[in-house]
Amino acid sequence: MGKSWNDLVLGGVRRLTPNGPEAINLVINELQKIRYSRVRGGKAMCQCPYHVSDTGFSRTLNFNLNPNRINNVGFQVPVGYFHCWSCGKSGPWNEYAEYVGLEKLIETDNPDVSKNLMRIQWEDEYVDPDPSMIFDVEEDWVRDDGVIKLKTLRKFGAKLWMKVVNDNGDYISRRKMLLPALQNGENVGHVEVRLESEDVDPDPKYLNSPGVWSSQYWLGFDAVSKMFDTDYCCLVEGPADWLMMVQNGIPALPLLGVTSWSKVKRTALTVRYDKLIVIGDGDSAGKKMFMTVSDGVRKHCACKRIRLPDGDDPASLDASQYKQLKKIIARKLKEM
Repeated sequence: MGKSWNDLVLGGVRRLTPNGPEAINLVINELQKIRYSRVRGGKAMCQCPYHVSDTGFSRTLNFNLNPNRINNVGFQVPVGYFHCWSCGKSGPWNEYAEYVGLEKLIETDNPDVSKNLMRIQWEDEYVDPDPSMIFDVEEDWVRDDGVIKLKTLRKFGAKLWMKVVNDNGDYISRRKMLLPALQNGENVGHVEVRLESEDVDPDPKYLNSPGVWSSQYWLGFDAVSKMFDTDYCCLVEGPADWLMMVQNGIPALPLLGVTSWSKVKRTALTVRYDKLIVIGDGDSAGKKMFMTVSDGVRKHCACKRIRLPDGDDPASLDASQYKQLKKIIARKLKEM
């Protein structure tokens, strides 16, 4: 651990501004006013107003959002400290804020650091995310052997929720991805995906937002219905399975667990599709999923099952396996 941020002197200015979640929220909120700003991990990036390149302003100005970052000489870098990798300009947040007309962090001679501490662990139950910490997803999501591309996440309105945790005095920036459930364009709920591998091993876990929406609405139903002009749909278990299927050109929807199956969801599904193919994991849970769905739709539409090998799921299949899966789906459809 480096020296306390109270001891930090950069550019001859002693930093006496808050260095906790309040400071992070203010910096992020203010940066939303700057065109082309973005947030990723423990930093934010936007165009540098201090220089102009041959092609215009460069998007090379970085702001620190990690309250626990230590520089190469052992000092803790304050939240909002900026540095441009093109022109080399750097300084505290308040210097930048004054230059471009944004709100400054409040300075004090005797900062009470304890007021900026925030003790939050990964919750066992759902907690509403802080809207000021939700941003556009800007990187692909690696899941098992597959990668869910950024363009796929954007099609379904995915957002990134960055959460600041103070664990025994050490600040950590952790991320979740939010997948919204839209019904006629209205957001009725969402699924949170934990992205930090150190928190969940080996796979991400999923958490539904509160309410009964998961048993009343299909995650991704509106978009999938418009994207694929087909009379059939595949049902899979979770969000990663669903996104990988869609990314590989297969109409699919995630059940989100057999307990979320309901008459309401069945009605919406069978009104739209004449044929269903259940593709669950190659285990007992996958079999239970098929039995639940097939019993529910028997009088309303045709239903078949594709059983994947034990240990496989749609999220872990590679490109060659998806080619084979498409052939199997085509064969199943002919049998209906």
